[in-house]
Amino acid sequence: MKTRFLLPARNELREAVRYYNARRVRIRKRVLKTRFLLPARNELREAVRYYNARRVRLGEDFRDQAWETIRRIEEFPLAWHPLGGAIRRCQMRRFPYGIIYEHAEVEIVIIAVAHLRRELFMSLYSAMNRNRTLAFGFMVRREI
Repeated sequence: MKTRFLLPARNELREAVRYYNARRVRIRKRVLKTRFLLPARNELREAVRYYNARRVRLGEDFRDQAWETIRRIEEFPLAWHPLGGAIRRCQMRRFPYGIIYEHAEVEIVIIAVAHLRRELFMSLYSAMNRNRTLAFGFMVRREI
């Protein structure tokens, strides 16, 4: 005896899968724009120069690690250690530095590239000069 009920069931399953796939909501990761403050860009350049002076191509490795850290920040902006308000810090994996950034709705602002074994406020001193001020130990944006 032939089992004819399997063929329609298989077709119904195919139709259900087609229907589901056609109407499925696809989740797209929204990558935010990243903007460096000028002091942060200068800190990154100084660190690259320092590591290149220590050993050949070590500065390039540092720069690559910094960009990989920034890619992690772009992918998961709220996953890293909060410093206060919307200010957060993401550590580099190989070097004792952290990227300090501010997460906003439309962009990520890199505030500083801070050496984590130094006093935090000393490494952020240059970032304070550009529309930033310290309030109770945290970086706060000051609009002018």
